[in-house]
Amino acid sequence: MKIPTYLAPLLLLSAIPAIAIPTADETKRNLIEIERKIGHANLTCDYKYFALIEAPEFTFIGADGSVTTRAQDLAGESTCKPSTSTYDVDETSVWLNGTTAVVTGRITTTRQPPATTPITRSRFTDVFVYRNHRWQLVAGHSSHIREASATH
Repeated sequence: MKIPTYLAPLLLLSAIPAIAIPTADETKRNLIEIERKIGHANLTCDYKYFALIEAPEFTFIGADGSVTTRAQDLAGESTCKPSTSTYDVDETSVWLNGTTAVVTGRITTTRQPPATTPITRSRFTDVFVYRNHRWQLVAGHSSHIREASATH
């Protein structure tokens, strides 16, 4: 039996297994989980994770306006000391547009005594692109939240 030429592409496509495409909500949850993993990697000095998640063009802008490239960030492995602090991500928001995502949120870091500042909070903005079947961090920014003074 000869298959008509116009049906050949349809038969070929039917042989390809269906790929489960995550919903927008699943993608948002995945990106927030990536943010939590970034926090864990910061505390445990897991530079293998940073090498995986940071895109080659990654740039981070610090609260003081400093600029850090991916190469500079990964070079920090030699001076990193694991921490017993906790790192909590909340007040998150994820904006999706095709293969680009912007994640914002708040980070609360709790340090163990004798830390002079046991709790610090900051806000972050991270920009991700979806390439090579995974999300990669291309830009980030973090700003410290000044705590309200106890005396007014």
